[in-house]
Amino acid sequence: MEKGNQTTPSIDSSRLDLYLKSHLIDPALLRADRFDEFMDDRQKKLLALIEQATGKAAYVGSVPEEGEDVEADEDTVEAELTIAAA
Repeated sequence: MEKGNQTTPSIDSSRLDLYLKSHLIDPALLRADRFDEFMDDRQKKLLALIEQATGKAAYVGSVPEEGEDVEADEDTVEAELTIAAA
């Protein structure tokens, strides 16, 4: 985005930083390709925004997600749902 291309003009670094910050993105973490730190930072900022909007504290505990990641095709999923409903 800073360099631009044939169809899109370049964006000055300082202006791009302002755009990124307006979306709660830390430009330094993004440019350094520090994904895990970027995600942690943005999650904290988004939760703070949600807390501010709702007036309630957001849960930030360490309970793991429930469920199991399983890849299945649509027919298998439909069959399992049909059997479970019977």
